[in-house]
Amino acid sequence: QECPEGLTQVDSTKMTSGRDEAAGRVLVIGAGPVGCLQSVFLARRGVQVDVFEARPDLRQDANRSAGRSINFALSERGRSALRAVQLEDAVLQDAIPMYSRMVHPVRGSSYEVPYGERGECIYSVGRRRINELLLNAASASANVSLHFGVKLSKLNCERGTVTLTAADGDEERAEQGDFVFGCDGIHSASRHQMLQQCSDSHSFREDYIDHGYKELTIESTSGSDSPHRPYAMPPNHLHIWPRKEFMLIALPNPDGSFTCTLFMPMGIFETLTTPDQASKFFKQHFPDVLDLIGESELDHQFRSNPTSRLSYLHVSPWTTGKYCVVGDAAHAVVPFYGQGMNCGFEDCLLFDQLLQQCQQTAASKDLLTAAAQLFYQHRKPDADALCQLSLENYIEMRSKVSDPLFLMKKRIDSLINYLFPHEWIPQYTMVAFTRTRYSDVIRRRDRQNTIVTSCASGLVACALAAAALLAVRCSQALLKRTSV
Repeated sequence: QECPEGLTQVDSTKMTSGRDEAAGRVLVIGAGPVGCLQSVFLARRGVQVDVFEARPDLRQDANRSAGRSINFALSERGRSALRAVQLEDAVLQDAIPMYSRMVHPVRGSSYEVPYGERGECIYSVGRRRINELLLNAASASANVSLHFGVKLSKLNCERGTVTLTAADGDEERAEQGDFVFGCDGIHSASRHQMLQQCSDSHSFREDYIDHGYKELTIESTSGSDSPHRPYAMPPNHLHIWPRKEFMLIALPNPDGSFTCTLFMPMGIFETLTTPDQASKFFKQHFPDVLDLIGESELDHQFRSNPTSRLSYLHVSPWTTGKYCVVGDAAHAVVPFYGQGMNCGFEDCLLFDQLLQQCQQTAASKDLLTAAAQLFYQHRKPDADALCQLSLENYIEMRSKVSDPLFLMKKRIDSLINYLFPHEWIPQYTMVAFTRTRYSDVIRRRDRQNTIVTSCASGLVACALAAAALLAVRCSQALLKRTSV
């Protein structure tokens, strides 16, 4: 894949294990997927990286999840970043390709809505698994040191110093870096420190939507007569049960199970407080899912699994002094486009490309600071665009995928793309299968939608005219018969 316009393409074969102009000591706050990948990129450029994580080492605790457990839908942006550091194959080894949405209406048969006309697919990847792989990659680098059970308590953005507290809260230690990256997620402690120090020049807002989510699981069916054994349903699809106001999705796992997520208004969740209410709700709206999970198991999962709110962030700017936020800490979005992790991984790749660009123009001591400023200027419009796209896609997934007019527009969109593959690219293809800037996606989408809507309206008008003409001719024929 080409990198975004105006940036230098990263040649991973030329990354050195020695020290280059970006070399120094960098502190990364957060050992989630983005923090680990950022440390790998920096280490490959010769930077000494120390990663600090408040939680214990995920690899040492088999019972702990990696945070929210909505599966990742890995697509080209994330794959490009992993490919640049030779980790793509390792991640895809445990991933499951999904070639289409499988739509399950309340009545009637399910049907597929392909992601592309040329066999394109996205990949279902478990959050814990990809975090473990990236932790292992960071650990394997001589330039990366991982520190677990240490919580950030203070950050001086101008000096690049942090104060860390041990898990028991009794021991403090100070660390000095040439630069600090905040990769500690939507509830970032490091970002909070930045905002406290720069309250006059920085802004922050977290917006909650009225909808929340609850995770459920459809277990594997080994030993059953399922034609997709060990899966209860065809595995190579993202399954969607659209119900206008709410929806259920299911992504496959390597063990034969499906991770399901129910998205709906918090007000409806609050009405489902007893086993009978949850069971009745599923019988009405998701009867096939109830059959696959079972009433008693649904009751157990509904009571045991939390209901969580959904929110997105507005942060501006993302950097000050020797500090910069990356990933969800900068631009967390709602999960409906499956782009949160992909965008975070692309952040790491983009930052690396900007480092390469800055090497020709910035003094060595200011290289990371200069790259961070360019990163914010280049990336902020795209983060805002992704936020808009993600909110819009929720409406599409829960409502429009079962709308005949929407499906007609999708077919027209695909047909024009088939005829003019370079000039006309559908919105989903641009988002999931290219590195087209998110802000450019919206601009191109809006132009194309005007044309598609006109075509669809024309087809509907032609169909109505044909029906009217047929009705007139039938009436004339009937009048002739009666007159005879």
